Amino acid sequence: VSLVLDRPAVPAGDGAPLHLLVRIETWPEEGGPGRKPLCLAVVLDQSSSMEGEKLAATIEAAGRLVDRLSAEDRICVVAYADDARVLVPPTQVVDRERIHGRLREVGAGGSTNLSAGWSLGAALLLDGSVPGALRRVLLLTDGNANLGVTEKDDLVDIARQFRREGVDTTCLGFGEDFNEDHLVAVAQAGGGRFHYLRTTDEVSAAFLGEFGELSRVFGQNLEVTLTLAEAAGGLKLLGDVPSEAGPRSLTVRLGDVLDRDRRTVLVSFSMSPGLPPGEL
Repeated sequence: VSLVLDRPAVPAGDGAPLHLLVRIETWPEEGGPGRKPLCLAVVLDQSSSMEGEKLAATIEAAGRLVDRLSAEDRICVVAYADDARVLVPPTQVVDRERIHGRLREVGAGGSTNLSAGWSLGAALLLDGSVPGALRRVLLLTDGNANLGVTEKDDLVDIARQFRREGVDTTCLGFGEDFNEDHLVAVAQAGGGRFHYLRTTDEVSAAFLGEFGELSRVFGQNLEVTLTLAEAAGGLKLLGDVPSEAGPRSLTVRLGDVLDRDRRTVLVSFSMSPGLPPGEL
């Protein structure tokens, strides 16, 4: 952790803002344990708009993800349209061919009940059967949620609740017809990432990118709290990062960090007017 101020000193009585940059850098732990086990829920949109090449590419990408996982990992697969159903219950990745077979059974048809699929996938990860595992939902859609919970604020609340319970959510928007604003907000509140998939070729890259990120997790749920001394005021976060302000403090939630990662927090504040010269 390193701290950098934009000015080493200010004139007494100067109320102009100061800026503080906080850097957090990580590195691999020599001789440390291997990666944590993963518990993943792949939640697939099987509405009518996914028919054809989109659904085929999604099934192929999910299969490639299965092939990357180890026997210590668990995966479950949920498909949703008008409602949601479990294709693969939480299972150790041992019999890959059986999982591939279940994926190939997915067909397209119906509406987009995104919240039903998402909630079912997250619930399957909450059994706690793999202590210390990283739990994440990979939520894919190519359209607007038109059944179940559809309002942005309600979806964000769901994402926050799942995250408090230890399940992160990554959103994958496929094509041009999904609500990007909703998915970005859900991913941010849910501690995951957002992927915009323009073509079928990008689906596998996104799924395997999630695996690559999770296999490098250095620490989970990083928070940075800054507290002002009495001589200062006006603490303000610069940037769009989840945070919570107290009377004289600010907690910034940076989520999971990877090895060889660098995260930064930039804030502004000012010294109280009327202070006498001296070191504070």
